[in-house]
Amino acid sequence: MLTPKHIVETSMLKSDDAPKCDLTFALLAALKRAVDNGPFSRPMVIDRMNEALGGEKMITKDIFSKWFSASAPTKMPAEYLPAFCWATRSVEPFSALLAPIDFSPVDGRGLSMVSAAELALQAQQMLKQSENMFAQILEQAAISSSSQHPSE
Repeated sequence: MLTPKHIVETSMLKSDDAPKCDLTFALLAALKRAVDNGPFSRPMVIDRMNEALGGEKMITKDIFSKWFSASAPTKMPAEYLPAFCWATRSVEPFSALLAPIDFSPVDGRGLSMVSAAELALQAQQMLKQSENMFAQILEQAAISSSSQHPSE
């Protein structure tokens, strides 16, 4: 059975071959797609990010714009990514970051579906085991019955 531990052990995380992880342009593209395809304008995304960050740090239009320039020395800090994802309603940046190691973000519903599928698989395996046990019991009963009543 594929367990979460088994998946991690056979994943790219355990590979001796290093994945291509220079994601500068892939991440920028994912950030831009999240903003361009999202339901909010850039100023609204900035406001939503500031709301999600709780007012401790203030993102301005200039700072936000610099994060989207490939030549800018400053990129969006990683700790801002959850606020960005919430603000744009997109996990595309995390998808881009996880792609080289063959992982993808999954929401609570996805995790529930994985758990349900694992339980269904376990149930099938247990049903097969019980059917095998019943078959063995019936076979033993038939052998026992035939030895007690020899054929005439």
